[in-house]
Amino acid sequence: KSDDFDEVSMLDILASNPITNIDAYIDDLLERSNRRKLSSVILRYRRELHETSENSFKIKSDLIQQLEYFEDNRKSTVKPMSILDIEEEKIFFYMEDWLPIPKNTITIIGGMGGASKSALVLQLLMRIIKENPNLKIFGWLSEDLKGYTKERFSSFKNAFFKDENIELFRKLEIAGSGDIPFFILNVSSQGVTVNEKWYQFKEEMRDYDIIVLDPLIAFFGGEENSNTHARAFMNLLNEWVTKENKTLILIHHSKKPNGKDTRDDITVRGAGAIIDASRLTYEVKSTSIEDYKSDYKLFTGVLYNNLLPTNIDEKGSNGYYLAMDAIMTHRRVLIAKDNLGVKLLLSKKCNLKQIFYIKAWAENSQYEVSEEIENTDNILS
Repeated sequence: KSDDFDEVSMLDILASNPITNIDAYIDDLLERSNRRKLSSVILRYRRELHETSENSFKIKSDLIQQLEYFEDNRKSTVKPMSILDIEEEKIFFYMEDWLPIPKNTITIIGGMGGASKSALVLQLLMRIIKENPNLKIFGWLSEDLKGYTKERFSSFKNAFFKDENIELFRKLEIAGSGDIPFFILNVSSQGVTVNEKWYQFKEEMRDYDIIVLDPLIAFFGGEENSNTHARAFMNLLNEWVTKENKTLILIHHSKKPNGKDTRDDITVRGAGAIIDASRLTYEVKSTSIEDYKSDYKLFTGVLYNNLLPTNIDEKGSNGYYLAMDAIMTHRRVLIAKDNLGVKLLLSKKCNLKQIFYIKAWAENSQYEVSEEIENTDNILS
């Protein structure tokens, strides 16, 4: 009874037994409440069945009517609205002229090891916070030491943000390889469950607007090629970003070339349900001399033609060094999945295969060498 409720005792219980999954706790309370209501209705009609002289069909009819009007106080599975009552809302993109990231959705950035995914994302976060200084951003870059990421940050600051006050980046927070990731899913012979740490992590992320998890596989916990596990994983993430207005960027690995893949193929690895559940997926690729020639206009605005230096392949020529600098500093970005019209946003930067280029590095000392281009002599021969 409500008169017997002891608020102090309840608070003591909650304080000594913290609830990590508040949604599951609420659902359980509502389920118990519904069971009590049903039990009360059924017991009342059991008594009437024995005590009343009314016809059994009349009692049955009354019971059915009561059950039809039974109020289920659990959350609705869906809340339909008239389209006329819905306010129009445009998709907002961070950095729509550089590497567009849609707000309050999941974006995946894939690529092979050494393709500069983590470096590109660090520069992306710095650019976002420059344009949106009130945001709070967290990047769990679990494959790199925090000190290494700080060194990259300093290089990018000097190269791309020289005139900005260093305090602008105070709200950009990171974790590194010393902070061990946790699996969101627990997979066993009994089935798939959600790790309690997931609910704790969501609570810890409450004040952040943009979150990066790098790499996705370190947080997954399911079988990499299982669409069932991938859907369960991505459903949790999508529910989170929708409910709590988070922008989530997942860094994911691509598979190694198998001899059949072309440089323009989508090679993000694992279950297809991972990509299917994202609204936007990019794949970062390294750059070769042939890419530079074929996509010369994307670098310079000029079509590659016979009037340009023909000695671009010769190591001693200016054309060679110009090409090599472009190869080392730039990364090819393939729009692998686009449900939001990013191809239209970047139509002036993309070629017909939906590939554009980003300057990921500024100086030779910063370059990462991808497995795809680690032997430049072979590429140039």
